[in-house]
Amino acid sequence: MAAREFRFAVGIPGVCHSLSWKLWQQSGEVYLVCREHGATKAKFSFHKSGKCHYAFNRPGPGRFMQEWHRGEPPPVGEMGCTRLASLAFPTNHLSTSPTGSAGNVAWITPAPAGKAVGVDIWLTRERDETVASQWAPLGMSVRWSKLLPSGVRLLVSSLEFDCGPVEIRMPDAPGLPGKVVGEMQFPDVDTRQTGRPVRLHVALRDGVPPQVWELGGYLSASAPDAT
Repeated sequence: MAAREFRFAVGIPGVCHSLSWKLWQQSGEVYLVCREHGATKAKFSFHKSGKCHYAFNRPGPGRFMQEWHRGEPPPVGEMGCTRLASLAFPTNHLSTSPTGSAGNVAWITPAPAGKAVGVDIWLTRERDETVASQWAPLGMSVRWSKLLPSGVRLLVSSLEFDCGPVEIRMPDAPGLPGKVVGEMQFPDVDTRQTGRPVRLHVALRDGVPPQVWELGGYLSASAPDAT
């Protein structure tokens, strides 16, 4: 029987890495969280009712950053899956400096430079072997599988894809909740050789199911040649 939770990270221990993530089910409800950030800050919740949300773990207005309703997986034999969420880890944005403890995780090998590893979370009524045979020609691998109490199977897959250059600059915004004070840079090439000690999650709020990109960068003021 598969473990109740799946902890994973993209990278090579001691060389380059993302942060680590945890996916778990509890009484048929499914949750996803970045381990270093912790479930006490924010997490994705996928409920048996079909209601889903990405929310801060706090009361009051502004708690829900995104809410949507997921579809049901197709009947057995239709070879279908319902996607719960997609995560992307561009190899050029993996960190080489320590950014937290990623112990006790399943390591997913990074894609070649200039590409990314996509990690997708699904619900399906098909057997593992059936899904794996359908996905293999597409370059997709089944990383973890768990049968939920409802009889629906929770799956995690990975796939390498071309992402092109990814560059983001975030101006200083001290009043923004959760924002690290100071300008942050997330370039495609770390010309300053900072090791990318800052990691950022960019969630596309208009995407259903949600799409999350994890990028590595640095505080501009902390860069070696910053003035």
